[in-house]
Amino acid sequence: FNIDSAEDEMNFIFSQSDLSEIRSRAPGYQGVKFKDVFQAAPIPEFVKLRLLDLLTSCFHPILKNPVVAMFMMLIVIFRDPTNVKVNQLSEQYFTMLRRWIARMIEEDNQYQLEEKIMDQVETILPALQHCIKILPLMRGLEPDFV
Repeated sequence: FNIDSAEDEMNFIFSQSDLSEIRSRAPGYQGVKFKDVFQAAPIPEFVKLRLLDLLTSCFHPILKNPVVAMFMMLIVIFRDPTNVKVNQLSEQYFTMLRRWIARMIEEDNQYQLEEKIMDQVETILPALQHCIKILPLMRGLEPDFV
């Protein structure tokens, strides 16, 4: 939902060797946007609407970066309210995410002061925290698929 074209979605999801394999088997294949596949999925309409609601509430341009998406998944995977050590891993991944975002902003704006960069990071993080909270909610909808 954050990526503009089917080609960009394919580049986000697949490795270069996977893309080469796809293109060798189906020359000229352009791919299909996730949103189109999602609409055609054999899922009850009320579940599609709920998922669509959750997905569209989690819209931010920085989510086009695969490293950001990977960190978000790791943060969710290593969350366990009953295990302090596992939660520490999640917190470490969140710190890495914060640093990665700061590096991305710094590369885009080479001449900004450090505090200005951190201000931009701190405005992005709440949107990402919202998306991180949404991921387990989507997983919770799974029983409604049956």
